[in-house]
Amino acid sequence: MTIPYPRIPPVIVSIGPLAVRWYGVMYGVGYLLGYRLAQTRTARAILPIEKADLDSWIGYLVVGMLVGARLTRDSPTLNWDSSLDPSAWDSSCR
Repeated sequence: MTIPYPRIPPVIVSIGPLAVRWYGVMYGVGYLLGYRLAQTRTARAILPIEKADLDSWIGYLVVGMLVGARLTRDSPTLNWDSSLDPSAWDSSCR
């Protein structure tokens, strides 16, 4: 008995050229939950950081994630489609 792979479309909502995708929503949920957890730990003095520093840190993380995603999206060295094709691998990868 095999479990069929779910065919979930990647786009949740599309308005003109702007599309909201599932992985983007999960990034947002992850950052929000992480931020709330860090705020709680900061308030309880478990995390030795000031609130202003926490806000800056989260801002840097979000900007770094967005810049990194844009830089690696069209990178010629990260051709994911050919890396999934076993015929494109050389003999050292087998």
